[in-house]
Amino acid sequence: MKFNDMGYTRMEMSLNTYQHLTARTDDTTKSLEWRKSSYGLGIAGEAGEVADLIKKEIYHEHEIDPQDVKKELGDVLWYAARVAALYGFTLEEIATANVEKLMRRYQKGFSSAASKKRVDTKEEKEIVTDLADNAYEFSKRIEELKVNVPNKQIRMSKAVVEEALAQDDSQYPKYIQLMRQATRDNLPEGFTGIEVERSVRKPGYYEQVNVIYCNETPVTRITVRVLEDGAEHVEVVQLGLNPGIAIVDEMSAWKTEIRSCPVCIGTGNDHMGHTCSMCSGTGHVTV
Repeated sequence: MKFNDMGYTRMEMSLNTYQHLTARTDDTTKSLEWRKSSYGLGIAGEAGEVADLIKKEIYHEHEIDPQDVKKELGDVLWYAARVAALYGFTLEEIATANVEKLMRRYQKGFSSAASKKRVDTKEEKEIVTDLADNAYEFSKRIEELKVNVPNKQIRMSKAVVEEALAQDDSQYPKYIQLMRQATRDNLPEGFTGIEVERSVRKPGYYEQVNVIYCNETPVTRITVRVLEDGAEHVEVVQLGLNPGIAIVDEMSAWKTEIRSCPVCIGTGNDHMGHTCSMCSGTGHVTV
């Protein structure tokens, strides 16, 4: 059967048309897991055939038929088309995303210098952005504290907080803007500082938990989460006399402190929704 016999002309062979036609020879009687595995390995196998032809031409000094390279590249493309389809992508989506990535990475075309300097992966960008956004505030905190901070929790004084919040939000990424605005909206009169209770930045997920203090009493906990799909969550909890307050036992000289559980961050549940094993669901621990 020739291509024209199926009702297509050469001019109609777009990437998506090709991908649609590859479905004719997709073994749909097999499981999804089988097909993903088989076709993924098929990409490697057929790419190896291409590499072998080039090896023979260059290193063994054989004369090869370019049509053989064409056929093997076609097999690579077939497997790539099927793997893309199994994961819900069209070839045109993949081609577009690839070109856009390369345009961001090499805005003036490829060069070794640009290759070494590139920062375009999601994880790299988040790390660099985080360092840039927090360098000033972190240096101020260290200068103010002059001591090691227990449990890696950092308390910012009122002066540092007010100076930081006075800056223009537009210079910050969206997730930091959310925290800054939530903080402004919930700063009580007489607050004395903010403690960064939790900060997580990893590909596809951002979470920060800040606790506002009045003297040594935590009064408000602000949680900001941004998920991979862009969903934004801002939670504000008024603590009152909740975990974090220092309590003095007048019958003894010992001082105990009830703090928010470092595992569940005061929720009482772990990340799977089960009762936290650290605090037994209370949301706090005594130290």
